[in-house]
Amino acid sequence: MSTSTVSSLVLTIPPPLTEHPASVYLSSLSPGSEPTMKRSLNLVAQLLTFPPELRGGDRFMCRSLKLV
Repeated sequence: MSTSTVSSLVLTIPPPLTEHPASVYLSSLSPGSEPTMKRSLNLVAQLLTFPPELRGGDRFMCRSLKLV
């Protein structure tokens, strides 16, 4: 994948929560499942958004994933 392709995938502004795929998914879950899946998704987002020096440079850019 070329650098220009990766740059074009970086979100400049986060989508509204009503359109964010993870938020839409979480809203479809039962009340008992939502907190567990939210923690799991936030952990994946945290792993994907480590500082560049800890994750091998800017080759793996991933922004606007973590839900508050």
